[in-house]
Amino acid sequence: MLKRIMALLLCAVMIISFLPAQALAEETEGQSTETELPEGQSMETELPEGQSMETELPEGQNTETELPEETTLPEESEPETEEEPEITEADQVSVASGIVDSGVCGDDLTWTLDMDGVLIISGTGPMSFGETVPWWENEYSIHSVIIEHGITTIGDHAFESCGNLGSIVIPDTVTSIGDWAFQYCKLLKNVVIPDNVTRIGDGAFYQCEGIKDLSLPSALKTIGNEAFAYCQYLFQIAIPDGVTKIGAGAFKQCYLQNLVIPGSVKSVGDEAFANNYFLETIVFSEGLTSIGEAVLSGCSNMKQITIPASVTDIAPAAFKWCHADELVVSDENPRYDCSENVLFDRTNKALLWCAPYKE
Repeated sequence: MLKRIMALLLCAVMIISFLPAQALAEETEGQSTETELPEGQSMETELPEGQSMETELPEGQNTETELPEETTLPEESEPETEEEPEITEADQVSVASGIVDSGVCGDDLTWTLDMDGVLIISGTGPMSFGETVPWWENEYSIHSVIIEHGITTIGDHAFESCGNLGSIVIPDTVTSIGDWAFQYCKLLKNVVIPDNVTRIGDGAFYQCEGIKDLSLPSALKTIGNEAFAYCQYLFQIAIPDGVTKIGAGAFKQCYLQNLVIPGSVKSVGDEAFANNYFLETIVFSEGLTSIGEAVLSGCSNMKQITIPASVTDIAPAAFKWCHADELVVSDENPRYDCSENVLFDRTNKALLWCAPYKE
């Protein structure tokens, strides 16, 4: 009997333990997920009066995103071509006659250069131009020059550095050759300077290595500084009576062998005949008054120097490095004396030169 009561109690406990869980589940199923708010309270947020939830954009701005316009590549354009210059009748004549360039070189002077490299200068009066020689762009194309009758001067630097110039014709109307007129014309060989030329400018034929023989005009008065310097194959030159001045370095480093300086020459510039290694004799004629510095410097094969009575000024180093065998001074010279090959200045009581010692 007791066992039956214990079994009934155990069943009752088991039944009761199941009831709350099921009831809780049923209650949860019927419960709403909505949260109850106090009476009168709404879930909607109230904005101040006049304020809208919509965001206002600046005037003229659209909320739609504008896509960039389609980019188009520039159309390919044809390269611009320069218009060809119109060919004039004068150009046609130039081409037909073989003229490659032309222009003016004085008030009444014109020039033309043909396809053969012949430069012809025509007109009357002096050759003149600015700082730039008009044919300088064609200087290496010039092979010969013809200066026509009527032209009176050759301008400064006129044919300087015309490296292929081999010959030139100078008319007898020309009286002056300008400074550096033929400088560096190394192929120039046969030059005839007309008799009416009175002046040869500074460096006029500087380093014209092709000149071997040259006759100077009888009317010549002035030979400029370095006029014929470094004409290394110039073996002989006759300085005409009438020249009054020989400039500094006028015949420096030439191959002259024998010289006579006429009495018309009053002064010989510094280094006028320096480094003429083959020069053997030089005679300064009566009438000369001044001999410059180093006038015969480096003339190592000199045999005799003759100085007249008229010389009153010999530079202290006039014969420096000049290995002359003999120096002769006129007995009538009031200032200078040379006894036993020793040149003495009586006025300044100074020794100027003595012959080199020879065994």
